[in-house]
This record gives sequence, C-alpha cells and structure tokens, in this order.
Amino acid sequence: MKHPVEDRGGDDRIAEDAAPFSDGPELFGKPKLLIVDELGYLPFEPDAAHLFFQLVSRRYERGALFVTSNKPHVTLRPIPDIEVYDRVAEVGVVDSFTSLMGTFLRHFKNGGYRVEDCSDKAQTLEMGKRAEAFLKIFGAVFREYQARLGDRIDFEDMVNRATALVESGRYQSPFRHILVDEFQDISTGRAKLIQALKRQHSDAKVFAVGDDWQSIYRFAGSDIHIMRNFGAEFGGAYAGATGVHRTVDLGRTFRSVDKIALAARRFVLRNPAQITKMVIPAGETDEPSIRIAWTRRDTGEKALNDAVAALSATEGKGGGETFHPDPWAISLPEA
Repeated sequence: MKHPVEDRGGDDRIAEDAAPFSDGPELFGKPKLLIVDELGYLPFEPDAAHLFFQLVSRRYERGALFVTSNKPHVTLRPIPDIEVYDRVAEVGVVDSFTSLMGTFLRHFKNGGYRVEDCSDKAQTLEMGKRAEAFLKIFGAVFREYQARLGDRIDFEDMVNRATALVESGRYQSPFRHILVDEFQDISTGRAKLIQALKRQHSDAKVFAVGDDWQSIYRFAGSDIHIMRNFGAEFGGAYAGATGVHRTVDLGRTFRSVDKIALAARRFVLRNPAQITKMVIPAGETDEPSIRIAWTRRDTGEKALNDAVAALSATEGKGGGETFHPDPWAISLPEA
C-alpha cells in the first residue's frame, strides 16, 4: 500500500509498504515519516555514516521525509574523496583548530613529551590562560586517541620504541656508517634514533644529505634546527674537541637556468633562518622562466596544459626552461 506524505518543501512523496505504520507519525510524535531501508548497504565509512545520520535526523526534526531502498534500478554514485573532504571542511567539521590539534599531536608524540612537561614549559614562558585551555583540551584528545589505538602503534610510536630498544641495549647495532637522505626532514624522534645508533660504537659516523631550503614538513614534525646544528647533534670528538664534522656544499644545480635558480635563491634568503649558500645555475637565458598562473581547482588541469603547451612552443628558442613573455609571465631580477 502506498500513502502520500507531504514534505515541507511542498512536494508529494510516496512511502511504500507503510500500512503497519498508518499511525506512525503520531506514534513518533512527529508530523512526518522517516523510512530507511536496507541500512547495511549504505556505502559509507563509519565517520561518514555518522555525518549521514546527523543529516537525516536534522531533516526529520524539520518534518522532512527520507526514503531509501536497494532496488535494482538504484545506481550508487560514490562521491570522490576530495569532494567529501571539501564538503566536510565547508560545514566546519574539520576546522583550523582540529587541524592544529592533529599537528600538535604528531609533534607531541614525536618528541616523547608528557602533558605535564608542556604545562610546565607554558608556565615558565608565561603563555597564559590560552595555553592552559589548549593543553586541557589536548590532554583529553590525546587520552582518547591512545585509547582508540589500543594495542596498535602509529608511526611516532614505531620510531620511539625502536629508539628505546637501541638505548636499552636490547638491539645491538652492527652499523658503523649511518647514511641519511633528505636530512632536512629530520624530526626530534628520528634524530634520537640516529644518535642512539651512533652511541653504540665510538667509531660510528653519520653521513647526511639534505637541503634546508627544501624543508616543508614542519607540520609533520621535521625540525630544521637539527640540521643547522648538525655538529652539536651528530659531530664526533677529536683532540679534545667535540662536535667535529665537515660540510660539503653542492651548489651547482642541473635542473634550472639562472632566471629560476637565482630568483629562488633571492626569495629563500629573505628568511634569515635559512643557511646561506651559493647557487650555480645550469645555464643562462634571456627569456622569462617563471610563469605565475592563478587558477581554481576545477581549472587547474587546463592551466597546466596551457603552460606545457607554451613550454613546448618555445623549445629550442632560447634554451631549456624558457617561456615567451605574455601578459601573465614575469621575469625576476637576479639575486
């Protein structure tokens, strides 16, 4: 049997097989009817399902009708992950404070800190009530996070436990030479692991390759100060001196011509915390080599294709990474 039920939007809707619930709206104390069929087939992850039911409950509170079924003619069209995230961010479920909490959690675990340590430091630095309130909230979040982890471990746990095994001697390192690539991404936790491995052998040496100008993972725990203080952190001892180490600059780039390399150097060194270094470009050109394009996400592919097409059109007309000037191309002066 089919019963028409009117939505507040003014449309007539049909609730199928509702005879046993002919008095349903009155039983629920609501003016409308909510039917969800074949619930187990909802193609949602747990968090998404929670948001889904929040949406449904709100519509029900407003008196709206929601009917779903899994009949053969129904075609599921899953929303791409990026659209789901954009929508969740838009409605404020993931806000800047939530992102800050996640970043702080990674830094907190990476450094092996305790909430009490952070609280003491905040008081020493006189950071005030705001820091106190943040740490109170974070403490609750951290306890819940650890409870949900249970017997599992996250990446920070893995590094910290490995460090503890080395420091306690339960793991004996056979390595005398420790090679570290992308050293600008080193974090406090990973630095402690390297130091623990090095301390097991008096003749152990650390060889690291990195570029502090490429350090972009602060949000994930990287600390550029470790690289800037390499001697103090990993240097050896010789003739009574400590922190002994040697640095070799690799200033030549084989990727970029002068209009890119020297402009990038000038930009990076606006930050006094960066290590000053010379850059030898791969070549020289008279043509602008930096192009700035303003684009939205939905037009990004077109902007990229246009830039590639422009690059292809200028190939062999000035060498390498060049573009002919146009209204949205710029050339920056050399450093």
